[in-house]
Amino acid sequence: QNSPSYKITGSVEDITDGDTIYLQEYAGGNLVKLDSAIVKSGTFVFTGKQDTAVNRYITYMKGDKRYFTDLFLENGNINVTLGKESKVSGTPNNDAYQKFKDGFMALSKEMNEMYQKAQSDTSLTEEQVEAIMAEIERKTV
Repeated sequence: QNSPSYKITGSVEDITDGDTIYLQEYAGGNLVKLDSAIVKSGTFVFTGKQDTAVNRYITYMKGDKRYFTDLFLENGNINVTLGKESKVSGTPNNDAYQKFKDGFMALSKEMNEMYQKAQSDTSLTEEQVEAIMAEIERKTV
């Protein structure tokens, strides 16, 4: 009988075979390396067993490229795309967390655009600027 295990399969933007990807945890204010994987045919794989879901990081740093994402390390098949907009999917916790992060990023972008308009549009009256700022505040509560 197979005991539960995890398999993280991933890809990275602009990666070279032979590069190293790390699985890390945040401890004592630092990222601590737990495991590493060598990129082969543009992909990397981590496998193991996990008793409970824990927050971990997948990182890639080479030259000026610094890609990382956090994920829930839990048993199951986890898919990771590392890059400027990293994505994680495949298990219930990671699917829910990615949905939350996508929603947060969309809201953050929308609020940033509203703020930029309020700051740069010289045709707006003071009342219109205040209304935009109030709308931004309403969205953050």
